[in-house]
Amino acid sequence: MILKLDKLPDRQPTKITFTAKPELKAALADYAEIYTQTYGEAETVANLIPYMLEAFIATDNGFRRARKALADAPSTTTQTHEDNHGDNRQLHTNSRGLRRHNPNVDDQHKGQIPFEPPQDD
Repeated sequence: MILKLDKLPDRQPTKITFTAKPELKAALADYAEIYTQTYGEAETVANLIPYMLEAFIATDNGFRRARKALADAPSTTTQTHEDNHGDNRQLHTNSRGLRRHNPNVDDQHKGQIPFEPPQDD
């Protein structure tokens, strides 16, 4: 039987932690409050952020073009990099200098976005 609805994608959540300025924290809290007033349902800031980021990335034309170029460009060099979890990942630099990881090597990281917090000087 063929269904109109495709198989649902992997929905395994990945936790990302970051440091925000007090102004951003206040703005996110205000956004959550305005969301509640607008839709009549309360959502936490933590629940709203992934959708806010998805909407931002979906409308960033420069990112879309660069990401397509990254996917289309052939890999020319390989280097190994240790990520935040102490795991080694292979990164490839293509002819344009854009870096991408090797999905064949890094399947255990599928769906994860590495995040490195800003360093205090």
